[in-house]
Amino acid sequence: MNILGGRLRQLREISGWNQSDFAAHLQRRGWDIDRAVLVRIESGKRTLTDVELQFILRVLKLDWSDLSRG
Repeated sequence: MNILGGRLRQLREISGWNQSDFAAHLQRRGWDIDRAVLVRIESGKRTLTDVELQFILRVLKLDWSDLSRG
């Protein structure tokens, strides 16, 4: 359902986050998400809105151009 999940996983790992800690950090920043949802996003099984993608990028301190690098 999304083609960016694998890249987001890669960017999260490069940033030093494991899934559980990253999901908890996203929750503290205001997104009601848990590790299971993050797993589905990263595996491409869950649709990702542009707003959610922007939220993830902001928390990782990245921008849209970082999605195409690597």
